[in-house]
This record gives sequence, C-alpha cells and structure tokens, in this order.
Amino acid sequence: MKFRSFLLRVILRVYLRTHLFLVWLFGKLIRKRAPRQESVTVQLTGTFYSDNWVLAHIRPLARAENCRKVVIVTTNDVAAFENVEIVNPRPWQIRLFGNVVARLLTHFILALKSRPDFVGGFHLLFNGLASSLIASLCGARSLYFCVGGPAEVLDGGLLSENRLFEKIGSPDPTIEKLLIRSVGRFNQIVTMGTSARKYFRDQNVTASVDVISGGIDLSGLPEHPIEPCKYDLIFVGRLVPIKGLNLLLEAIVQANSMRPGIKLAIVGDGPLRSDLEKTVIDLGLESCVDFIGFSENVDQWLAKASIFVLASESEGLSLALMEAMAHGLAAIVPNVGDLDNLVRTDINGIVLEQRSADAYASAIVRLLDDREALHRMRGQAMQDARVHSIENCAGQWRHVLNNN
Repeated sequence: MKFRSFLLRVILRVYLRTHLFLVWLFGKLIRKRAPRQESVTVQLTGTFYSDNWVLAHIRPLARAENCRKVVIVTTNDVAAFENVEIVNPRPWQIRLFGNVVARLLTHFILALKSRPDFVGGFHLLFNGLASSLIASLCGARSLYFCVGGPAEVLDGGLLSENRLFEKIGSPDPTIEKLLIRSVGRFNQIVTMGTSARKYFRDQNVTASVDVISGGIDLSGLPEHPIEPCKYDLIFVGRLVPIKGLNLLLEAIVQANSMRPGIKLAIVGDGPLRSDLEKTVIDLGLESCVDFIGFSENVDQWLAKASIFVLASESEGLSLALMEAMAHGLAAIVPNVGDLDNLVRTDINGIVLEQRSADAYASAIVRLLDDREALHRMRGQAMQDARVHSIENCAGQWRHVLNNN
C-alpha cells in the first residue's frame, strides 16, 4: 500500500507539472480573444449531483444581462432551460472511454469548434484543470468554479472527494503547492464563500476571485416560517463519509437521553445508506430517524421540520443549507468552510466550534427547549437567505463577465 501511494504521488506530481507547463506554453503561443462586450458565451463541464445544484449555479449566470448562452457538457441527465444548452458525449464515446474521459474529450472538441468566450469547470479535480488547458488552447478565458472551498487543494486534494487524489493517503505539501499554482493560472475564479477567496489570496494567487453563492428561487415560498408538523431536525445531502452522519446519529442518541422524542429526517441517498440504516438499528433509533431517500421535491420535507443540521468534516457553502434557511429553518452547523457566511450563532442558528456529538446534542436540546428563540431564529434565517436570490446572483455574474 505504501508503494502504491508513493507511486501515485509521483504520477500526480508529474501530471500537475506537465499541466502547468502546457498551460504556460499555450498561453504564450495562443493569444486570448477579447470577450464580446455585448454578450458572451460560457462553456462549462462538471459532475452535477442534482437539478437543484445545476439551477442554483447555472441559472443566475444564464440570466446575467451580458450572457448570451451557457453550454453545459455533461453525462448527467440535466434538462435544458432558458439560455442554456446541454451537450452529452456520444454513447460510443462513453462505452469506449468511460464517462469522465468522454465528457472531457467532448468538452475539448466542442470548445475548439465553437470558440466560447469562457471555458470552465466545477471543482478543480479534474474539471477545472482540464478546462484551464482547453481554454489556453482555444484562446478563451478560463473559469474555475470552486464549489468545495479550500478543501479542493488543501493537503494535496486529500479531502476533495476526488477518488484519485483521496488515495494519496496523507497530506502532500508538494501536490498542494502545485494545485495552488494551477489555480493561479485561471483568468477567473468563482467561490461560493469567503474562506476560499481568503485562502487563495493568502497563497498569493493573483487571479480574479469573486464570491457568488449560487442563487435560490424564492418564488412560492411562504413569507413566515410554517409550524413544523413532523420532524424536529432534517438533513439534506449525499450519504457519504465527509458529511459526518455517524456523528450526527451519536448526537441524536445523547439528545434523546436529555429530551426524549426528537425526530430526524435524512433526505438523500448515497453509498453509506445501508450502513447508516444498520447504525440506526444498533443505536436503537428506529423510532427517531426516518430515511426519506432521494426526493425530487425537497421542499415538502423542509416544510415538515424546524432545524436543519450539518455535521460535515469539510464544506463549501451548502446550497441545501441556503434552501433550508429560505424555507424558514434555523440551522446547527460546524465551523468549517464557509458555513459561517450563512449561519450566525443565536441569530439564525448555531455555529459549533467543536465538532462533537456532545456539542451537537447540547445545541439541539437548547433550541428545542426554547421555542421562542427558535421561532425568532427561523424568521431571521428566512430573511437572511433572501440575499442569495437568483436575481441578486445574476447581477453579480454581470459584473464578473464585464470585468473580463
């Protein structure tokens, strides 16, 4: 295992150095085209986990006054909408190369043919890196959506949720420095929260870095929090290790020992679901925890709860949290990533400095025991979320595209 990890580190270092050299070389040989002043075309690629995720990030961009069209290259089942075109690799490409290579190859060929003004990717590994190289080849501006926060490069991408970089096994300062240098080659970086911008600035990245949270649709939402009818707590997200759901379940055990009858809804699916369901049985929480699974209509479940909980080891700026607050839910979250950009302790929820079962249990019980404070926080959460409307984010994108 140690030899395999060592070999992988060597390969990744060579890959990143080669990537940096090629981006530099093509940047010298190929002059970047000036973007159209009236309207620009943006071509993006990424792995999109849900329609809401796509809508939150792409719809505000597509609605910017100076954006003519957004083209998304993906293997996911994504529906087109106004000013957005979806391009899928051909089936034979997927069969021959696999999803990732087929998608990036299509991304490359399409960019060379259509010559967009911006070429970008969601997450650095590997969508952002590929987009940086493609942009340099076709004379476009390169765009990096840093939706995972500093974790996408910290320790060499160890917590980036990229299956290859996770296998390095332990922090690698050399790979981290190479990733930071790669980030510095982009023309435009967009982060969801302030921590990534600060991190890149502290690392002397001189590329333009703007914070755009992603936009949420406020139409049809109630003006005041609805009194929940079933659940005290709700989690919405993928059931993967980084989300810390085992810690949350331990907290529910402790919270129920202090205040029996607490109910949690887990909305989402993922590779850990069967293990988590077994853990619920082992902990005796069958009557306290409901696994909803993947839902096309998360709104209906948010309307049944009063507190949104996250226990993530690492997080950017959670769209699920943003949407929950827009529905009038207070939040209990760890102080990781950019979550404190949204949640303010005793104002619209609680930010935990200590990520432990004890801390979560105490916060849960405190909020549920003080219904007056909880109702006030829920109302404030709803108001705070309105800053992140689609319209506000579209205005931010107009400014970003104008400045390039």
